[in-house]
Amino acid sequence: MPAYKLDPEWVSSYLILQEEKLDQEMPEKKEEIMNKIKELTLSIMYKQATRYIVYLGSDETEDWEETNENSIHDKTRLL
Repeated sequence: MPAYKLDPEWVSSYLILQEEKLDQEMPEKKEEIMNKIKELTLSIMYKQATRYIVYLGSDETEDWEETNENSIHDKTRLL
């Protein structure tokens, strides 16, 4: 698994810590700031998930091409 994948448990705990910190430092703007933090966090996670899916797709494509090449070579040898 790639190192750039965010752990959802870590993200949840990070958001809770940020919310507590904002509650103490800026209670009047806490909701507005937390919404922006959550929006940015979800955006980052979405981008990373998309990259991971592309990574998996390219990995599977390489395996398929390699398997396909081997079967073609095997058929050629039999002839």
